Amino acid sequence: MAITTMDGLVSALGASQKLLINKQNVTAVAGRMTSLWTPGGQPGAGSVTLGQAAAGAVSTKADAGAVPFTNPGSGNSYLGKISGNCAASGTIVLFDVLWIWGSGGSGWVVTTTTAQSTTSPAALTRPDANGVNTEAWMEVLATMGAGAATPSLSYTNSAATAGRTTTALSPLYSAASVIGSMYNLPLQAGDDGVKTIQSLTLGTSMTSGTARIIIARRLAEIPCQANVGFLADFADLGLPRVYDSASLLVGFLPNSTVSGPMMMGISLAQG
Repeated sequence: MAITTMDGLVSALGASQKLLINKQNVTAVAGRMTSLWTPGGQPGAGSVTLGQAAAGAVSTKADAGAVPFTNPGSGNSYLGKISGNCAASGTIVLFDVLWIWGSGGSGWVVTTTTAQSTTSPAALTRPDANGVNTEAWMEVLATMGAGAATPSLSYTNSAATAGRTTTALSPLYSAASVIGSMYNLPLQAGDDGVKTIQSLTLGTSMTSGTARIIIARRLAEIPCQANVGFLADFADLGLPRVYDSASLLVGFLPNSTVSGPMMMGISLAQG
């Protein structure tokens, strides 16, 4: 059952599961979302080969690089508290990565300029296959080449309307993007999520590098100041649900060219 009373919440917070994230500094770009998937630390460096298939892959907490936790024996998991310290100022964003389509292998190719299609893309599983309140991102896993691509997606929205197209990247994709750079692919007007992705068109070759397309759901946002501790409790966070086997990814929107180092703890209330 879900947590529905204050007594239940207090009990769940007292017995909450403690998750630790400790990530080293990486080069960042002010105002550009930076993924902490690939840096070393805890959890360890994330896999750069996930989803290298025509169908992509559903991501889970079992993937190398995702934050490990134990699913509840019964009931649900919720974000009860997030606290920590970061050596850079900005906004920490916690995502649940639902689906990955990686470049390389049998996935897409960074030098192909025409539309590259998925084949029977794997269906989302959290909380269902519809993708309401999800976002589409391009995430850089290995430094890209000098090609100034203009990536866009053809996708099916959460209302099962196919043939939708993402609009201009914000911020615009930058050639020679550093590892961890994340570029949001804004959805077509009126859409509130992505159910499946049909194709990616780069327009211009990226020349080299490794990247992936992800469908993700945003769970929490926490502003932080350099070397000043931060804390967001259940009331600040809104007690968002963390679905079983969620693939938790930490993003950081920095005010400068560094991302940390960053250490934070998550209290996962279950009940």
